[in-house]
Amino acid sequence: MDSDVLLKVALAGFVIGLAKVGFAGLGLLITPLLTSVTSPQFAVGVSLPMLIVGDFSGGWRFFGKWDKRQIAWLLPGCVLGVAIGTPLLQALAESKEHFSRAIGAVALCFAVLQMITNRRRPEGDAVPPAPGWVGLGAGCATAIVSTIAHQGGLVSNLYLLSQGLTKELFAATTMILYMAINLLKVPPYLYQGRITGETLHFSLLGMPFVVLGVLVGARLIERMNPKTFSAVILWLVVATAVKLLIWP
Repeated sequence: MDSDVLLKVALAGFVIGLAKVGFAGLGLLITPLLTSVTSPQFAVGVSLPMLIVGDFSGGWRFFGKWDKRQIAWLLPGCVLGVAIGTPLLQALAESKEHFSRAIGAVALCFAVLQMITNRRRPEGDAVPPAPGWVGLGAGCATAIVSTIAHQGGLVSNLYLLSQGLTKELFAATTMILYMAINLLKVPPYLYQGRITGETLHFSLLGMPFVVLGVLVGARLIERMNPKTFSAVILWLVVATAVKLLIWP
């Protein structure tokens, strides 16, 4: 068994745990991390069960605390997005380079726009909620990108940050959103052979590190200033977008 693969699986598990308790931007690093030592198809298969464990082990802290209006629009979009993303995953199975670069370019543009908006907005100003159809579209786009490459955070993070949510609302809304998306992805992943006995073996090895990441992340996020929290998430989106543009 390749020790480099095991190390990356353990690290990916720890990152998933951190992401599931509020550091959502870190989740964008998981697939690139695993792809560096395995194929993209193997990477998405290994990471999905770990993501689901992270959803449930970290989710108890935020149960019922999500933004109900956002979820009411995001979740129907997610169902549609998984339905669209499933055949796209099959079509892009052998070549995701152009798709990854397109995701990176769009995410980088929106991240820069969000930074400009944050600078121009007076301190303490309330952010008006986006129309429902925007949330529906964001949920659909998030699920499409998540189904193909587990990179849906590039969409959902930017959308939710633009809504001015507190860090607790942000974390709780992200948690329930991805719990739904990841469970919806299981049947198509099994049908297409993305999850196999071999990928599940590596997933099981990484799961204890997911729980460790949840425990460490929960302590860290309690000590983080909300403004710093938003800035960290935004810069993680920028870093991942640049990575996808240069090394898709």
